[in-house]
Amino acid sequence: MADSRLTPAQAAEYLGVTIQAIYVLNSRKENDFPRPSYTGRTPTWSQPELDVWRAAHPPKRSARQRQAAEGTDRDRGNADFHDLRAHLAFMTARDSPTLTDDLRSLIERTMRDAARALKSEVEDFRCKANYVHFVVRYPVDTSVANLAQRLRGASTRALRQSHSVDGHLWSKPYYAASASAHSTASLSRYVECLEQTINN
Repeated sequence: MADSRLTPAQAAEYLGVTIQAIYVLNSRKENDFPRPSYTGRTPTWSQPELDVWRAAHPPKRSARQRQAAEGTDRDRGNADFHDLRAHLAFMTARDSPTLTDDLRSLIERTMRDAARALKSEVEDFRCKANYVHFVVRYPVDTSVANLAQRLRGASTRALRQSHSVDGHLWSKPYYAASASAHSTASLSRYVECLEQTINN
């Protein structure tokens, strides 16, 4: 099979290019594309000749493929190495109702859903009669202020719609603090990833 000769159409399929590309490569005398043997007027090449040429000229990815690959690399980097967490606590407003078990359950469910919409995750949730405290993991492109605003707003709307709560649910000030998630192991994974050679 290695000694069989490939026609332009077969060579194009073998190399993963168009037949037009084969004719263009063959017509340019200055390049290093292998010189064909002819059967009548049909040029032919052997597979070993084409293998040598392909090794020296690896296929190029299209701009769209490169962008998709770069996007995947960025996504993987965000998921693997951005490990940001924050403590958030909201106090109820003076005229808001006491947070009963039903209200607590609704608030927790609503805040978890709102966090997921921001590609974040509520990891630990605690609720008392007049405040909530939770730890949220969030991506690098989301700010703590935006998290707080979205979660407070979502929970307020949910209570207004389902329990006819009027006015503000939460007081304006809120508590926020970073939660350390640094570990030597995660830093080592990050360094190892950067040291890997990426083939474009």
